[in-house]
Amino acid sequence: MNTFPEAASRAIYEPTLRQTIIEGIGITIQQVRQKLPYLAQEVEAWINWHSRTSEPAEYFLHPAAFPLFLLPWWAEKQVTGSRDLKFQTDLACATGNFYYYTRIVDNLMDNHPTVEQRLLPMSGYFMFQFNLVYQNYFKQNHPFWDWCDTIWSEFCDICAKDVRLTDIDEKTFTNIVSRKCCAGKISLGAVLYRYDRLDLLEPWMKWVDLYSCWHVLQEDLFDWKKDLDLHTETYILSEAKRRKKDDDLILVWLADEGFDWAITQLGVWMWDLKKMEVAPPETQRFLDQRETYMLGQRDRLDKGLQFISRLASLRG
Repeated sequence: MNTFPEAASRAIYEPTLRQTIIEGIGITIQQVRQKLPYLAQEVEAWINWHSRTSEPAEYFLHPAAFPLFLLPWWAEKQVTGSRDLKFQTDLACATGNFYYYTRIVDNLMDNHPTVEQRLLPMSGYFMFQFNLVYQNYFKQNHPFWDWCDTIWSEFCDICAKDVRLTDIDEKTFTNIVSRKCCAGKISLGAVLYRYDRLDLLEPWMKWVDLYSCWHVLQEDLFDWKKDLDLHTETYILSEAKRRKKDDDLILVWLADEGFDWAITQLGVWMWDLKKMEVAPPETQRFLDQRETYMLGQRDRLDKGLQFISRLASLRG
């Protein structure tokens, strides 16, 4: 993410939403400065390091990012015909806190932390702030909390399962690995609970589950080398070990057939996503834009993959 793809980002995130995300993340950082005088400087440096730009919110505006902020944005317009920008900004703040919690824990569990061990107390802080936002909209006995508890418990359980996996097939991927994204449903569910549109809850949850399969597989496909170096097991690496010839490198299998295999599977999931009726038209446009960006990434690697494949064939 060193060179921020501005044009692709702006095609996905409209100006009002961009500003809402910037303001929400800004509130998150401002609260850190106010409440944590000892840790604030180090935490803010860590947040800025992730964004790699002068604007921390740009980390979330990358076209390859999971649509954490888009899901409630789409849903509120779908059910009300408009958007409460105060509500959306608060959701953005909550989502920022949730993501920073996840980043600390995930880096520690994957055994490739930078400063996360020193920042571990921040995980509790970020989750408390996340919770406070929703307390402003839902009273203690509101049904939202039981639903949120179910989603959060699933998220914690699946993350613990995922880090222990040593071999991943399609069933394991769809039932466990891809569902690491399930906590991203919470802001979407908050919209549907706030406006009492629970008829849309299950269809939207199925959309998120399927999109999560697409998102995680394409992410693992392009991050295969980093995951291999860090000994992080993924669906694509497990498939490579199963399918490649005994004496072949994983890279050779990826060049010969692995990328094509993954792109085909991604195409099937994308086709199914586009057929799901729950998603409004702007979501369909997002899927088109997201698929175009992913295929552009693949095309930029194509010549290199062809070269590796030809080189391997000369070996006999």
